[in-house]
Amino acid sequence: MTRILLVEATFPDIGADYKVHAQLVDSAPDRHGLEVVSLSNPAIAGIATPGIERRAVTLPHDSAMRIARQMGTLRNLPSAVRESLRVAHEFEPDVVYTSQQRRDVLLARIVASALHKPLMVHLHYQYGPWLGRLASAILRRADHVVAVSEFVRQTMLLRGVPGDHVSTLHNLTAPSGAVRADRSRVRRELGLGVDVPVIAVVGRLDPTKGIQHLIAVLPDLLADVPDLQVLVCGRSIHRAGYDQVLYDLAASSGVDQHVKFLGHRDDVPEILEAADIFCLPTEMEAFGLVFIEAMRAELPVVAFRSGGVPEIVRDGVTGLLSFPQELDALTQNLRTLLDDRELARDLGQAGRRRLDDAFDPVVLADRWATLVADVAHNDQRRPG
Repeated sequence: MTRILLVEATFPDIGADYKVHAQLVDSAPDRHGLEVVSLSNPAIAGIATPGIERRAVTLPHDSAMRIARQMGTLRNLPSAVRESLRVAHEFEPDVVYTSQQRRDVLLARIVASALHKPLMVHLHYQYGPWLGRLASAILRRADHVVAVSEFVRQTMLLRGVPGDHVSTLHNLTAPSGAVRADRSRVRRELGLGVDVPVIAVVGRLDPTKGIQHLIAVLPDLLADVPDLQVLVCGRSIHRAGYDQVLYDLAASSGVDQHVKFLGHRDDVPEILEAADIFCLPTEMEAFGLVFIEAMRAELPVVAFRSGGVPEIVRDGVTGLLSFPQELDALTQNLRTLLDDRELARDLGQAGRRRLDDAFDPVVLADRWATLVADVAHNDQRRPG
């Protein structure tokens, strides 16, 4: 039996962190003797999650300026610590587990230290100063770090963290249902013709996701494929609103009639079923769950050879990769798949097979549960 106290107390829509944790617990064979209690943000505390008992702890995110955010953390932290320690003393965990989110990792460090229990951190982003000095320092002193890709693991090793304290565990997604969406129906609902070539994009409307690069190459693609349509699923979380930047770019490039901004969608798998190609030219992506979703839909992937992407997409096997900023190569890769539908289909089918071979949720969850148990029951912990 391994008792895990998950700390997920900050706001839930910054990323997929808590979903990945839930899927790991749910996919672990026979739960591996795991007992899991989550200190959850109220927004996710009511979500029924197999294998996880959720307790609401309020440590709200403040979208104000930096100093105001820091003051808000100081104001809310004491009550969050008291409630967390009350739950922790009742539960008596073997290990405290969290992601790199600044407030979560701080709360987890406090709880783990108070209970004299090991701290594990699931690192969903590359390691560096952008995480914040406090979060970076806690990560360095954590008893173990689980990196979502070898790329992310290497960012820690390059900054002097011992290799045996960081493990690579690729992300997984919940298995999709056996029934696939009706492609024709989805296309009708989106106002797309049956034979119109479609490129799908899924990701935050954020400069790092590279959607601006795809819009920039669209005029060249439209010269050869005039009926091409691009579906963009995602929203901006930037205070400045990067979505408007992309809208304006599409308009100024004369391609706005060929780009449908669909906003946040809860039916992304259905959108992908309606597409022919998936493209997300992101740079320095830590992992990219959307690439797995594209592979599940048997879509060939066009992306940049950057970050953790080459660990998911095999160039020439499941998709076509080019180097960042080489927009001519990006254009050519997209043109190749738009021209050669048979090649596109072969790459997409190979991606689906790779998904089954390399990202099996039961295998990955088994590795994770074994690693957590090893850390939880190992007395040779790193000094805090």
